[in-house]
Amino acid sequence: METVIGINFGSTNSSIAVLAPNGHFNVIANADGERMIPSVVGFSNDEEVSGTQALQQVVRNPKNTLQGFRKLIGKKFEEVKASSDVTHPDIVSKDGIPAYKVTFKEQEHIFTVPEIVTKHLKHVHEEAEAYLGNKVTGAVLAVPTYFTEHQREVLAKSAADAGINVLQTIKEPVAAALAYNFGQNPTKGDAQDKTALVLDMGASSFDVTVLSVRSGIYTILETAHDEALGGEAFTDELVQLVAQEFKKKTKVDVSGNKKALLKIRTAAEITKKQLARSASAPCSVESVAEGLDYHASINRLRFELAATKLFAKCNALIEHILEKAQLTAGAIDEILLVGGATRMPKFQSRIRDIFPETPMRLDQESDEAIAVGCAAQASLIAGFEKEDIAASTKENITVAPHTVKPIGVTGPNDEFFTIIPSHTPLPAKRVFEFGQAADGQTEVYFALYEGEQDPLPPKKEKVEKVDIGSDDEEEEEEEDLPVKPTYHKTTLLAEVVLKELPAGAKAGTLKIEATVQVDASGKTIITLREKKSGKQVRAESA
Repeated sequence: METVIGINFGSTNSSIAVLAPNGHFNVIANADGERMIPSVVGFSNDEEVSGTQALQQVVRNPKNTLQGFRKLIGKKFEEVKASSDVTHPDIVSKDGIPAYKVTFKEQEHIFTVPEIVTKHLKHVHEEAEAYLGNKVTGAVLAVPTYFTEHQREVLAKSAADAGINVLQTIKEPVAAALAYNFGQNPTKGDAQDKTALVLDMGASSFDVTVLSVRSGIYTILETAHDEALGGEAFTDELVQLVAQEFKKKTKVDVSGNKKALLKIRTAAEITKKQLARSASAPCSVESVAEGLDYHASINRLRFELAATKLFAKCNALIEHILEKAQLTAGAIDEILLVGGATRMPKFQSRIRDIFPETPMRLDQESDEAIAVGCAAQASLIAGFEKEDIAASTKENITVAPHTVKPIGVTGPNDEFFTIIPSHTPLPAKRVFEFGQAADGQTEVYFALYEGEQDPLPPKKEKVEKVDIGSDDEEEEEEEDLPVKPTYHKTTLLAEVVLKELPAGAKAGTLKIEATVQVDASGKTIITLREKKSGKQVRAESA
């Protein structure tokens, strides 16, 4: 029996998902019931540990506790910014590859980043097999959109060295879309062509992706990545807030005390997660400095005010990618949330400021979405030979030509209706029905055009209102809601006339089936068929 899993190897945490017999996807928990496995490897005098056990030693043994190694995969030593202090392990060069110098069993050892990745993934693999009670035969891993082919290869080799049979690596936004089942089961009346905004905020970065689905095929249209906007940046704000409060209460300044700040950070991370669920949360740190403890309750509003600039930068990155993709906010059909930091209520409310009417998907645990998407892909390809999977994902097969402009028809007032959107992989086919416009009509004319998006409306500058103490009540100006982009016809691609329709039929009673096809070379074919009589006509573009 094939047992395949999905693995999300994150910068801070990793997770594993599997398709259960009931058809649902389960995220695997360890013996302690934890569904997130810290991406941490630690060494001590007598043992090597991974996951939660390794994370527990970060304060007392930071020089031998390794974190954040995913971002170093496939990089050269000169590309790495190495921090060397009492709270970070030493990073050295080994044959030009970044490596960690640690003390293990009272001896100095040097392990390269790929070796550490292998140790961590081996632990992940063992956790999966312990939970499932049988051998894992294959896995799909997710990679960030900014990973190069070389980085993907290094990750796949490290996984193979860990005993994992890697069936495929897929991009994180695609895994998220699969987890949310975005555009995969269009129901009647639900469009099969959609565009999603994937917001992925993990610990170390904020990734924004515009992704389209056209007849079940995903295409990444634009992506942006900012390492200054991850969950850690928000934790930093909380650390500074606690440090200032500690100084106010004890007169002890810990701003330059890295060990004290590391202790505060460990507690602040827990507090931040609790603030995503409640209006206030406790923050307790034993022996911060000079034997003094810190115990207080942090108010969510206070935290949000401290992080105001970060929330603003998140929105700015989203607006930037929409502009880059030449899309309005109204062109986004769904918002998919990925990563634990997207649970912050203020983050979600700021997103709703941009997309007040766009559905924000909250039906999937955001920090488990990528693992679930990988498991979904693994279950789909488990029955195929590995060589066939590799062959089907080669660029000459997967990178298909796409429509550059939308293709559609015009209405009675010359308004443009899209049939095949831009960015649709070719070949493409769409089938729909319509009826005749007038009583007794015996001919139907059908023309297909390329469309072009109308200019986006100019952005209104936000003017801050100044309270001058007037008693007069002023009506607040209503904000314009995002609108769907509109198009106008440009080039006529093909036209056809279906003649000799049954006489005497009332308007709209005849069922005329239109089939629009665009082949890989861009040639357009129209077929019209009157369903009752079977009469049809066909035309092609020049």
